[in-house]
Amino acid sequence: RSASLTRRGRLVVGGSLVDICAAVEEAARDRVNLLLRGPLTIGRELARSYAMTLGNGATRFDPSIDRRLREVLDGAQARALVLELTAPLAKGDARLLEAALANELRVVTLCKKPHLLEALPPGVQRSLSARQLALPAFRYEEMSTTVFDLIRDYTPAAKIHATVVEHCLIRMREIDEDSLLGQVRLSLLRWRARPTPTLRGEHLM
Repeated sequence: RSASLTRRGRLVVGGSLVDICAAVEEAARDRVNLLLRGPLTIGRELARSYAMTLGNGATRFDPSIDRRLREVLDGAQARALVLELTAPLAKGDARLLEAALANELRVVTLCKKPHLLEALPPGVQRSLSARQLALPAFRYEEMSTTVFDLIRDYTPAAKIHATVVEHCLIRMREIDEDSLLGQVRLSLLRWRARPTPTLRGEHLM
Protein backbone atom coordinates (compact mmCIF):
# COMPACT_ATOMS: atom_id res chain seq x y z
CA ARG A 1 0.00 0.00 0.00
CA SER A 2 1.32 3.42 -0.96
CA ALA A 3 1.37 6.12 1.72
CA SER A 4 3.20 9.33 2.49
CA LEU A 5 6.00 8.94 5.00
CA THR A 6 5.19 10.06 8.53
CA ARG A 7 6.81 9.47 11.92
CA ARG A 8 5.52 7.78 15.01
CA GLY A 9 8.09 8.68 17.64
CA ARG A 10 11.36 7.62 16.01
CA LEU A 11 9.65 5.13 13.71
CA VAL A 12 9.34 6.03 10.03
CA VAL A 13 5.89 4.94 8.85
CA GLY A 14 5.08 4.31 5.20
CA GLY A 15 2.98 1.90 3.20
CA SER A 16 4.22 -1.24 4.96
CA LEU A 17 3.15 0.01 8.40
CA VAL A 18 0.18 2.33 8.01
CA ASP A 19 -2.43 -0.43 8.40
CA ILE A 20 -0.50 -1.99 11.28
CA CYS A 21 -0.40 1.34 13.13
CA ALA A 22 -4.18 1.61 12.78
CA ALA A 23 -4.58 -1.95 14.09
CA VAL A 24 -2.36 -1.16 17.12
CA GLU A 25 -4.51 1.83 18.02
CA GLU A 26 -7.66 -0.24 17.56
CA ALA A 27 -6.33 -2.91 19.96
CA ALA A 28 -5.60 -0.24 22.56
CA ARG A 29 -9.05 1.31 22.20
CA ASP A 30 -10.58 -2.15 22.56
CA ARG A 31 -8.38 -2.72 25.64
CA VAL A 32 -7.15 -6.11 24.46
CA ASN A 33 -3.66 -7.54 24.88
CA LEU A 34 -1.52 -7.33 21.77
CA LEU A 35 1.27 -9.56 20.48
CA LEU A 36 3.69 -8.00 17.97
CA ARG A 37 5.79 -10.54 16.09
CA GLY A 38 8.86 -9.15 14.37
CA PRO A 39 11.69 -6.62 14.68
CA LEU A 40 12.06 -4.89 18.04
CA THR A 41 13.02 -1.61 16.36
CA ILE A 42 9.50 -1.48 14.96
CA GLY A 43 7.73 -3.09 17.89
CA ARG A 44 9.06 -0.72 20.56
CA GLU A 45 7.57 2.36 18.93
CA LEU A 46 4.28 0.60 18.22
CA ALA A 47 4.14 -0.54 21.85
CA ARG A 48 4.62 3.08 22.93
CA SER A 49 1.76 4.08 20.66
CA TYR A 50 -0.45 1.37 22.20
CA ALA A 51 0.32 2.65 25.70
CA MET A 52 -0.34 6.28 24.74
CA THR A 53 -3.71 5.37 23.23
CA LEU A 54 -4.58 3.32 26.31
CA GLY A 55 -3.54 6.22 28.56
CA ASN A 56 -1.36 6.49 31.66
CA GLY A 57 1.83 5.21 30.05
CA ALA A 58 3.49 1.80 30.17
CA THR A 59 6.03 -0.13 32.19
CA ARG A 60 8.71 -2.04 30.28
CA PHE A 61 10.05 -5.47 31.21
CA ASP A 62 12.77 -7.43 29.40
CA PRO A 63 13.65 -10.71 31.17
CA SER A 64 17.14 -10.69 29.64
CA ILE A 65 18.20 -7.48 31.42
CA ASP A 66 15.60 -6.38 33.98
CA ARG A 67 15.05 -7.33 37.60
CA ARG A 68 12.18 -9.61 38.61
CA LEU A 69 8.75 -8.78 37.26
CA ARG A 70 7.29 -8.27 40.74
CA GLU A 71 9.69 -5.40 41.41
CA VAL A 72 8.74 -3.80 38.10
CA LEU A 73 5.00 -4.13 38.66
CA ASP A 74 5.14 -3.06 42.32
CA GLY A 75 6.79 0.22 41.37
CA ALA A 76 4.55 0.93 38.40
CA GLN A 77 1.49 3.13 38.12
CA ALA A 78 0.97 2.43 34.42
CA ARG A 79 -2.00 0.64 32.93
CA ALA A 80 0.08 -1.33 30.44
CA LEU A 81 3.13 -3.56 30.46
CA VAL A 82 5.46 -3.72 27.47
CA LEU A 83 6.93 -7.22 27.61
CA GLU A 84 10.03 -7.58 25.44
CA LEU A 85 10.23 -11.35 25.30
CA THR A 86 13.90 -11.65 24.34
CA ALA A 87 14.71 -14.43 26.85
CA PRO A 88 12.77 -17.12 28.74
CA LEU A 89 10.44 -15.83 31.43
CA ALA A 90 11.20 -17.29 34.88
CA LYS A 91 8.49 -19.58 36.27
CA GLY A 92 7.79 -17.20 39.14
CA ASP A 93 7.45 -14.30 36.73
CA ALA A 94 5.12 -16.35 34.51
CA ARG A 95 2.83 -17.08 37.48
CA LEU A 96 2.86 -13.42 38.50
CA LEU A 97 2.08 -12.35 34.94
CA GLU A 98 -0.84 -14.77 34.82
CA ALA A 99 -2.27 -13.24 38.01
CA ALA A 100 -1.73 -9.69 36.74
CA LEU A 101 -3.50 -10.51 33.50
CA ALA A 102 -6.46 -11.79 35.49
CA ASN A 103 -6.53 -8.40 37.26
CA GLU A 104 -6.87 -6.65 33.89
CA LEU A 105 -3.30 -5.53 33.33
CA ARG A 106 -2.97 -4.86 29.63
CA VAL A 107 0.16 -6.24 27.97
CA VAL A 108 1.73 -5.59 24.59
CA THR A 109 4.31 -8.30 23.91
CA LEU A 110 7.24 -7.98 21.50
CA CYS A 111 8.45 -11.37 20.32
CA LYS A 112 10.84 -12.39 17.55
CA LYS A 113 11.35 -16.02 18.62
CA PRO A 114 8.13 -18.09 18.79
CA HIS A 115 9.61 -20.70 21.16
CA LEU A 116 9.86 -18.09 23.93
CA LEU A 117 6.11 -17.52 23.78
CA GLU A 118 5.39 -21.24 23.44
CA ALA A 119 7.35 -21.92 26.64
CA LEU A 120 4.82 -19.95 28.71
CA PRO A 121 1.79 -21.58 30.38
CA PRO A 122 -1.07 -22.06 27.86
CA GLY A 123 -3.33 -19.58 29.65
CA VAL A 124 -0.67 -16.88 29.52
CA GLN A 125 -0.05 -17.58 25.85
CA ARG A 126 -3.74 -17.18 25.07
CA SER A 127 -4.01 -13.96 27.05
CA LEU A 128 -0.91 -12.35 25.53
CA SER A 129 -1.97 -13.21 21.98
CA ALA A 130 -5.60 -12.08 22.26
CA ARG A 131 -4.78 -9.99 19.21
CA GLN A 132 -1.59 -10.34 17.22
CA LEU A 133 0.14 -8.61 14.34
CA ALA A 134 3.05 -9.72 12.17
CA LEU A 135 5.48 -6.86 11.59
CA PRO A 136 7.10 -6.61 8.14
CA ALA A 137 10.54 -8.12 7.75
CA PHE A 138 11.37 -5.85 4.80
CA ARG A 139 10.52 -2.14 4.77
CA TYR A 140 12.05 -0.96 1.53
CA GLU A 141 9.85 2.13 1.35
CA GLU A 142 10.83 3.38 4.80
CA MET A 143 14.41 2.09 5.08
CA SER A 144 16.21 4.91 3.28
CA THR A 145 14.65 7.56 5.57
CA THR A 146 15.28 5.37 8.63
CA VAL A 147 18.96 5.11 7.73
CA PHE A 148 19.26 8.86 7.04
CA ASP A 149 17.69 9.59 10.44
CA LEU A 150 20.18 7.26 12.12
CA ILE A 151 23.15 8.81 10.35
CA ARG A 152 22.03 12.32 11.33
CA ASP A 153 21.83 11.20 14.95
CA TYR A 154 25.42 9.94 14.94
CA THR A 155 27.13 12.17 12.39
CA PRO A 156 24.99 15.26 11.63
CA ALA A 157 27.54 16.83 9.27
CA ALA A 158 28.29 13.71 7.20
CA LYS A 159 28.00 13.85 3.43
CA ILE A 160 26.09 10.73 2.43
CA HIS A 161 26.71 8.88 -0.82
CA ALA A 162 23.87 7.02 -2.58
CA THR A 163 25.69 3.72 -2.03
CA VAL A 164 24.79 3.95 1.69
CA VAL A 165 21.12 3.34 0.93
CA GLU A 166 21.96 0.79 -1.75
CA HIS A 167 24.08 -1.15 0.75
CA CYS A 168 21.29 -1.19 3.35
CA LEU A 169 18.62 -2.29 0.88
CA ILE A 170 20.81 -5.19 -0.25
CA ARG A 171 21.58 -6.20 3.34
CA MET A 172 17.86 -6.21 4.16
CA ARG A 173 17.55 -9.36 2.06
CA GLU A 174 20.09 -11.12 4.26
CA ILE A 175 19.45 -9.98 7.86
CA ASP A 176 16.55 -8.56 9.84
CA GLU A 177 16.02 -4.88 10.55
CA ASP A 178 17.27 -5.08 14.15
CA SER A 179 20.58 -6.60 13.02
CA LEU A 180 20.94 -4.23 10.08
CA LEU A 181 20.45 -1.07 12.12
CA GLY A 182 22.76 -2.44 14.81
CA GLN A 183 25.46 -2.91 12.19
CA VAL A 184 24.89 0.59 10.86
CA ARG A 185 25.29 2.06 14.36
CA LEU A 186 28.59 0.24 14.92
CA SER A 187 29.86 1.26 11.48
CA LEU A 188 28.98 4.90 12.14
CA LEU A 189 30.91 4.86 15.41
CA ARG A 190 33.97 3.52 13.58
CA TRP A 191 33.58 6.00 10.75
CA ARG A 192 33.15 8.89 13.18
CA ALA A 193 36.47 7.98 14.82
CA ARG A 194 38.25 8.10 11.43
CA PRO A 195 36.00 10.06 9.06
CA THR A 196 36.44 10.39 5.30
CA PRO A 197 35.05 13.27 3.18
CA THR A 198 31.97 11.22 2.26
CA LEU A 199 30.20 8.34 3.99
CA ARG A 200 29.86 5.52 1.46
CA GLY A 201 28.23 2.12 1.43
CA GLU A 202 31.56 0.31 1.87
CA HIS A 203 31.96 2.02 5.25
CA LEU A 204 28.88 0.20 6.58
CA MET A 205 30.44 -3.20 7.05
